[in-house]
Amino acid sequence: MDPARLALLLLATPAYAIFGEKFRKDFPFSPKTEWERQAPEAMKQLSRKIIDSMWGQRGSLWVEVIDDGTDWTNAGRSQCIRLRGLGKPESERVIFTFWRNGDTAEKYYCD
Repeated sequence: MDPARLALLLLATPAYAIFGEKFRKDFPFSPKTEWERQAPEAMKQLSRKIIDSMWGQRGSLWVEVIDDGTDWTNAGRSQCIRLRGLGKPESERVIFTFWRNGDTAEKYYCD
């Protein structure tokens, strides 16, 4: 996508940021490993279309995204590769849940 068009789209798309402080207090997962601690921030760095990221519980990474029609199942592959780069063991399964406008949009299973 043309960078200028993407910039306009990002400016025109409301960022709902559902993962606020109250929401985080309701799901107080404490990462045990270094890759788990790094994962939420690493997810946000992968794409400007990612608004926020947090662990819902062990093995369940929630990713809040803008509503622009992106195929997040396909994008989940690159996020899975990023987790492996952070040190996620192959034996550990992570489910990415992509949230759009406060609703679950898609899921991706990273083995």
